Amino acid sequence: MKKVLQTVAVAFGLMFATSAQAQLPDNGIYPGGLIIDSYQPSSGYAGNHIYNMGAWNIDSILDSGTPVILDLFATWCSPCWSYHQGGTLENLYDSQGWGGPNNVAIFAVESDPSTAASQLENSSLGDWINNTKYPMANHNTIAAMFNLAYYPTIVMICPDRTVTEMGQTTETGFTTAINNCAAPATNANDPKLLSTSPINVVVCNQSSADVDIVVTVQNYSTATINGSYDFEITDASNNIVATTTVTLNLTPYNVQDVTIGTVTANMGANTFTARITTPNDDLTNDSQTISVSVSGAEDLMITPDMNVRIELNMDAYASEVGVALREGIPAGDAASEWAAANSGNSIAYIAQGSMSNGTSSFGQDYTINNYGCHFLVTYDSFGDGITYQYSSGNLKLISHTTSTVPGGWGDGLIKAYNFKSTVGIDENSGMSSLSIYPNPAVNFTNVVLNLTQEANVSISVVNTLGQTVYINQLGNVNGTQNVQINTVDLEEGIYLVNVTVNGNTTTQRISIIK
Repeated sequence: MKKVLQTVAVAFGLMFATSAQAQLPDNGIYPGGLIIDSYQPSSGYAGNHIYNMGAWNIDSILDSGTPVILDLFATWCSPCWSYHQGGTLENLYDSQGWGGPNNVAIFAVESDPSTAASQLENSSLGDWINNTKYPMANHNTIAAMFNLAYYPTIVMICPDRTVTEMGQTTETGFTTAINNCAAPATNANDPKLLSTSPINVVVCNQSSADVDIVVTVQNYSTATINGSYDFEITDASNNIVATTTVTLNLTPYNVQDVTIGTVTANMGANTFTARITTPNDDLTNDSQTISVSVSGAEDLMITPDMNVRIELNMDAYASEVGVALREGIPAGDAASEWAAANSGNSIAYIAQGSMSNGTSSFGQDYTINNYGCHFLVTYDSFGDGITYQYSSGNLKLISHTTSTVPGGWGDGLIKAYNFKSTVGIDENSGMSSLSIYPNPAVNFTNVVLNLTQEANVSISVVNTLGQTVYINQLGNVNGTQNVQINTVDLEEGIYLVNVTVNGNTTTQRISIIK
């Protein structure tokens, strides 16, 4: 839900072995040690107080096999109040609560450390305690424990300590999730592979990508495990493509990330399987399917003056939005690429907070110095893209042609482009596009051309004196050709790259810098 987080101190990282994120991720691991004390109403409280009092040890509840649902809210949060008043958790408590068919423990926890506990009785929105059947509490450090980014955040902790953010779902949604919870650990030696999110990779002028496969191993045992374990990755044909051996030293329910190795994924959808191959007490949880999707950069034809325009049409919360246009290919996901972007290393850098809330559109022109591989990285600090309460929103990159990116990007996304020249290509030559990158070049540059039919191709590089400093006779070729030219021994300056296809020559300038 948008615009409800007021002041939450989230200075602490997550207390488990996954990367810290703006919100505790699904299949994150509950760190343990949480005690929730029921709020004791004041002596003069006049409402109907009916929930059970006590200090609840969440670890003990989970050890008994009971899942725990935490409604983490703030007393000033209108959407929190609406969900509370809607009665979903009350109904769940009646049908599935402690002692019910699925035996789930429900807690509502006021989580804003800047809010007094007494606000549970008399907040500006109303009395949160009145007629609430499940325990109400105030906890000043739970926001840091779960890295809260917004209110309400509703999570379910299963007895195996995996955490799922439920959102403001229905009673049926909760019941389904409860039924899928895993039980507490029962074996003495049981390393378990947790599910892995799909991996999405973008490439430019490539037909495949090398991908590091990292899995998360949980000690799903009743005791500490300490020893060597073997791992492998197999492809869709069950060929072993990567292996490793790792020492695991984990207390019960703790987790460790393991890099098994690098696999080659082809364009499109790829399926791999990660396995623990060392014998242990339960082999049924020793494997996970890993989906890797490889998508290619979108071709964008660049006008002769090498300008592109970025246009944004967005919701009323423009201050959350950030966009960067960078040269090259992305090395990480949207979060890491956004963190690395700044005005110094980006062609365009629209910083989060640079636009005021209420701004509905943005447009600005930028100069592109080089053809070849580039990428847009988008960012939304609240995680809901640019269409909140709007029917539509989009980001456009406009030059000779237009690329439109839908606004429902969540917290961020990456869109890769291959900038190509719109001029200098003879349509009769059989070459549909030509790009040269990096430009300027230091140690090398790539000449990438796409042929629509078999053709005789040669590439030459000429300096300002008219001297040919490089020549490559490719002969009769077809399809995409990627030729890397070594520029280490060439002097700094301007050069002409001549690409001749069936006797028709296309020329582009490159700069070499040292």
